[in-house]
Amino acid sequence: MRPLLWLLRLWPFLLIACALEPSSVERVRMASPVRPVRKPLRPVGAPLPPDVLVIVLDDLGYWNGHYGDPADPDTPVLDGLAAQGVTFSRCYGAPTCQPARMMLNTGHVWVTDAGPAVALGAHTPKLAEKFLPERMNSAGYVSALFGKWHLGVAQITGWTPEQAPRSQGYTYWYTGLRANVNAWYDEQSQPQEPIDYDYWWRVEAETGELRTTFQPDELEDRFLQLYPLAPSPKFTMVCSSAPHAPFDPFPGCSPFGFPAYWYECMAEHVDASIGAVLSVVDLNTTLVIVCGDNGTPPQVGGAKAKATCYERGLRVPLIIAGAGVTVAGGTVIDELVSLEDLYATVIAAGGGTIVTGLHPITSRDLEPLLTGGAWTPRAHVIAGDNWATSTADGVRCIVTTDRWKLIQKDTTRDGVADVEELYDLASDPFEFANVLAVNAARADAMRATLEAESIP
Repeated sequence: MRPLLWLLRLWPFLLIACALEPSSVERVRMASPVRPVRKPLRPVGAPLPPDVLVIVLDDLGYWNGHYGDPADPDTPVLDGLAAQGVTFSRCYGAPTCQPARMMLNTGHVWVTDAGPAVALGAHTPKLAEKFLPERMNSAGYVSALFGKWHLGVAQITGWTPEQAPRSQGYTYWYTGLRANVNAWYDEQSQPQEPIDYDYWWRVEAETGELRTTFQPDELEDRFLQLYPLAPSPKFTMVCSSAPHAPFDPFPGCSPFGFPAYWYECMAEHVDASIGAVLSVVDLNTTLVIVCGDNGTPPQVGGAKAKATCYERGLRVPLIIAGAGVTVAGGTVIDELVSLEDLYATVIAAGGGTIVTGLHPITSRDLEPLLTGGAWTPRAHVIAGDNWATSTADGVRCIVTTDRWKLIQKDTTRDGVADVEELYDLASDPFEFANVLAVNAARADAMRATLEAESIP
């Protein structure tokens, strides 16, 4: 009878194991030179910290969706989440994808490209960086990444690029993209067909393969399948590829259109997908963060958009709701914040500790703004891209909490600014008038701070 009793006790777990697809089971068993992180014991009866879900939207700028006017994408899910939580009106990301993801994962400013996604680059994240999932694992969480990585390769001898997120702390990586959906990363063959949202290279179980499914739907389906099975507390980052280029007619979009129209339709599809994701998330026990990485792409936002340090290139949406948010739903906060601040906010919510890695952590815990507590305003934020690299023209900037922005451009790619612009954002929010010549002393002070705190 004893074996029969053990079978009766184990049957729920056997059902869960049977529900997993083979690739999912293989993921749980994945062979690795690194042991899985052992969760620390908690006192009996101690409440679990909240689950944390971070959703990163690719190229959805501040003026597109929820924040925009009625002519912009219709985003009822984001609108509803904001009505239950907090909306930040002055959150700054980075000019492009990679430095934004570095800020989010390391808790400090990053003004250079994070490195090639295939060849080992000088700016691929170093193992000494204390990545966000690593800190959450130390606090007893299980960490998973769904979707886009875009932060280079693994700096461990013998590890493949498909193992890069795990080398920086993510326990699992599902429906993975090493970079953008339209980038090909199979070193064995180069197809003639264009890589697209329905013809793409997926990483799963640390193996790459060509897929002909619709990538946003596969990402959503895998999340809905696996997220409810994961134990709590869990830290999950979902990195959507849309509405990043290529701009295609997504399901429900007319094939007769132009990039701005398809971009809007793609953004609406992403909003609906967020709704599906949130359908399996309990806001009472989960801190939910939705943010952008950089501003609107130039095909939609014009010359002063993504890849620049102008407002339309840097300002990103940020909505926080769920466990730990106690201010009234629908609150709009105008304080100056940075994407890097999510690092300290998430770690604090999970009861973890911040450990300095290669560089000083400048992330600020946003908890006082979520609970109505006392907040000391940031003096400034810094952002940039490609500084001190030879891959593209460099750009970086500093924005002060009161109203000023200093932009530096390096068009000679030698790490030295050869163009500078100063804007008064209070009187010139669209940055038409460079007032550097009549504010030399102010520019000098801002320049000194920018050059001292920029980390290449």
